[in-house]
Parts: sequence; C-alpha cells; structure tokens
Amino acid sequence: MRTFVVTAMVVAVAVLLVFAWSASRLQAEEWVLMGREGGCVTLAQAAARRPLLSGVTTPDQLVAKLRQQGEEVRRQDIEQGDVTVVQVDAPGLELGLLFVPRSICR
Repeated sequence: MRTFVVTAMVVAVAVLLVFAWSASRLQAEEWVLMGREGGCVTLAQAAARRPLLSGVTTPDQLVAKLRQQGEEVRRQDIEQGDVTVVQVDAPGLELGLLFVPRSICR
C-alpha cells in the first residue's frame, strides 16, 4: 500500500511539472506596437503619448476597453508563419494599431 501511495505521488508531481512547463511555453510573449518604419514601441511608452493605452498589455484588453467606451472596434489576426500579429482599428478615434510580439522587433 505504501508503494502505491509513493508511486501515485511521483506520478502526480510529474504531471504537474509537465503542465507547468507547457503553460509557461504557451504563455503569451510581451506585446508591443509596431510603427510605420518597422520599429517597435512598448505599450507603456505608447501610453505616455496616448493615455487611452494606459494599463493595456494585450490587444484584447484594448478592444474591450474601447468597446466599453462605446467605440466601434475592428480586430484582425494576421498570421505570418508561426507569428500572429493583431491589427486593432477604431475609426471613430482615428486609431489603427499593429500589436506584435516583442521578438520580431528590430
């Protein structure tokens, strides 16, 4: 009986470690905004210029924030190989942003 309990505990720990490793690999990379010249700016830097972005760390957060304010918002995922870029447009605010993972910035 004692061997069964020890074996069960070892299996449980192994499963937890596998799930923790998988979750960390799937965790989203930091989003940044891509500029017209191809350079990138962090969302914190962008918020300093455009307070609307204050507290925003993902495209979905921005979309939710704008919709909560009654704005019409379009969100489009653009697949580029194994990278997803997200375009967010709010015509009423003359806002068009391209969210990209930090890893693709120069």
